[in-house]
Amino acid sequence: MLQVLIVDDEPYVRQGLKVLIDWEENGYEIGGEAQNGLEAIEVMKKKQFDVVLVDIKMPKMDGLEFITYMRENTKCKSKFVIVSGYSEFTYAKEAMKLQVEHYLLKPIEPDELIQTLKSIKEDLEKQKKAEQVKHYTDKIVVEHYLLASLSGRNNEKINSVLNRIFTGQSEFSYIHLEIDSSDAKFSALSKEEKTKVWWELYQTLVKNMGRFRGNVICNFKQNNVYELGILVSNKLLEKEGCEDEKEFIEKVKELVKDVFSFHVMYYIGQKVNTIQELHLSYESAFEQKANDCKETDGELLTRIEEEIHQNYQGNLSLKELSEKYFMNSAYLGQVFKKKYGVYFKDYLNSIRIQKATELLISNNEKVYRIAEMVGYNNVDHFINKFTQEMGMTPNKYRMMYREKN
Repeated sequence: MLQVLIVDDEPYVRQGLKVLIDWEENGYEIGGEAQNGLEAIEVMKKKQFDVVLVDIKMPKMDGLEFITYMRENTKCKSKFVIVSGYSEFTYAKEAMKLQVEHYLLKPIEPDELIQTLKSIKEDLEKQKKAEQVKHYTDKIVVEHYLLASLSGRNNEKINSVLNRIFTGQSEFSYIHLEIDSSDAKFSALSKEEKTKVWWELYQTLVKNMGRFRGNVICNFKQNNVYELGILVSNKLLEKEGCEDEKEFIEKVKELVKDVFSFHVMYYIGQKVNTIQELHLSYESAFEQKANDCKETDGELLTRIEEEIHQNYQGNLSLKELSEKYFMNSAYLGQVFKKKYGVYFKDYLNSIRIQKATELLISNNEKVYRIAEMVGYNNVDHFINKFTQEMGMTPNKYRMMYREKN
């Protein structure tokens, strides 16, 4: 039900509005009342209202002063409807300045009120859908940015979108949440049940973090790893009255504990100064997870290294390997970089270029064929990568080798 606040200094008017129509039938509920603007401000500090029906002439603070205060001093998104016995143009003009779309004259006709409420309800539904689309789009952009960062790639278009999402915010941390796969109760569930549990956790955070303006919740579910990510800015910490990320996590834990019976692990990434550095926080959260992990990843990385050397000419990717070995791609990327000192993609390119040098000096195949043989579908891309790695083009490398020998 959409919540309605009635603000009028006359008790009989407030009571009359309550019984004028069937509010519930129209999707509304009277959630509060006040007899002047000052009292209404206090009521709205404690509760959110979708619609506010407000008189103009009231003692202490009139309706227009009240609406002006709410517009200028709060982030109130309520729809205001002026209900007044004054039809003067000056009042209507002032109301338009305050972006009040609806102005009802007393005595109010039930049909007119119902039509106004119907119009507002349609506007609120459109607004909600638009916000959902924006939230989903922002979430996808952030996820793409974080996953792309594992390969050391940078995208100016994505960076510009990130700047829009996080305008006016400074200092960020990525906080990683993961359902503990060793939890006996969780591991006993079927894949479908695990997915349902994970989705419930995600929905709980999304629903309750609606009040955490300025953050984006990223969700990843891959290869039997069920996890979530929260981006935390200093602005968000300040709004929540938290001194640091650890205190914020305690709030999240309390929230999760109330609705969730499985063990959830938390990893806090390092604090960074700009959104463009967010991938550093993302990586450090997974580094913390890697350090906390009891099982060694050495044997697995050795197998992956062998696979790269055997199948470098194929369409290998971090995502494909993480799926094959039932790991989170971000975690695999982190432990891989930690062991080999470079990103997975750079390591693969290095192997391919090394194999290309061997082929260039051992046969007379054309460059485009050698590119295909080592896993490059685009010969220009191959030449660029080869030149970056070896300091010369493939043909020049072949010529220099033959001149020496």
